Amino acid sequence: MVRKVLFLFVLFAVFSAFAVCAEEGGREDLWLAAAAEMNIYGIDSPAFGGGLVFGYGTGTSIGIKTAWFISTEGIGTMEICFLFRYYLQGISSFSGPFLQLTAGTAIFSRSGETLAIHSELGAFSIGFNFGWRFLFGRWYVEPAVRAGYPYILGLGAYAGIRF
Repeated sequence: MVRKVLFLFVLFAVFSAFAVCAEEGGREDLWLAAAAEMNIYGIDSPAFGGGLVFGYGTGTSIGIKTAWFISTEGIGTMEICFLFRYYLQGISSFSGPFLQLTAGTAIFSRSGETLAIHSELGAFSIGFNFGWRFLFGRWYVEPAVRAGYPYILGLGAYAGIRF
């Protein structure tokens, strides 16, 4: 059931972004990135993982972030979040420093168990990111630091392409 809902959610978000892009005549920034992150999802140790980030917008962006993390304690975390990004250099920018709000869900599992939502461990995920986008033509990299709940702190590096 959870897989079907997540699939429909991602499908709706992707097609919505493409529809908006078509209506705007392609003037807005559409981007896709692979992520590598380290955060404190583990109880006594950091968690490492990666995922995909998809966004749309110039000056401000909306999008979806999905990631999978595993700690050395064997705790796995699947994170699915909406994002809202604000570029600090103005309304027409799509690079440079940015602030980002992410909100969604974190689904936990221990080694050998199936994914399950545990409210006592933090099913709701919310946080703030500060990062910097460096452009290389259509390609870009973004180092970022984040803080929030339930992961406390995190560091990430993202590499992607703009369409």
